Amino acid sequence: MVDKMANGDERLIAKDLMQNTNLPFTDRVMRHPLPDKLKVPRVDKYDGSGDPTNHIESFRAHLILHDTPDEIACRAFPLTLKGAAKEWIEELSVKSVDNFNTLRRLFLSQFLATRKGKNPTYLLSLKQGKSESLKDYMLRFNWEKLTVESPNEQTVLLVLMNGVKAEGPLMAEIAKKPTIALRQFLSKTEEDINQEETVEALMQTQKDVTRVVVGGSKSVLESSGKKKEERNPKKLAKKANLVLLRIRPLHQQDQ
Repeated sequence: MVDKMANGDERLIAKDLMQNTNLPFTDRVMRHPLPDKLKVPRVDKYDGSGDPTNHIESFRAHLILHDTPDEIACRAFPLTLKGAAKEWIEELSVKSVDNFNTLRRLFLSQFLATRKGKNPTYLLSLKQGKSESLKDYMLRFNWEKLTVESPNEQTVLLVLMNGVKAEGPLMAEIAKKPTIALRQFLSKTEEDINQEETVEALMQTQKDVTRVVVGGSKSVLESSGKKKEERNPKKLAKKANLVLLRIRPLHQQDQ
């Protein structure tokens, strides 16, 4: 069963997020500063007896809409729980959750067992988002697959080929093959995920190197400029005259 969250006072909710010591999050998550304008999740409260997948996806949509940091997502999620579900999260081991993916996995593992599986055709609704990486899509798909009643390999393959972005490199490669088995598709998917992560790591390294080089160049130029100025005789003489002018008595300056 679910009921709507009351609007409440967002300042009190923010205070609860900061001071609640019954949460299973690591120090890194708990130390993350709250945003100045906290967007409280406007989703139904979940008590453990409804559909956990719908609940977590509604919450996830809120995160995407408001560009919520992962750490804040972790600390805000308990606000959407009540009853048995709230008791469950408060009973998790101290400092056992360091990111929202871990929290999502634990939540679904706990509450999926209490509900009847969906029809496998439900998986056809899962599409890779425009900005969603292949890795994130596959993680989401694998968890959603747990919610359906024993999908066969052909169904899983059909769903994946329908869900992965058609314009992506994976489907461009798959399109060259007249037939493909699920095992081959998953193997190719793993290769593409590894390539994505490698490219992302290289781009980050390049950004870091550029930042260091540019920062170092600026320091050298500034330092070089100061040294040149200090060595310029005319400028040094001008500075010296100005100093002498300031320290000479007034009656001597008029002479």
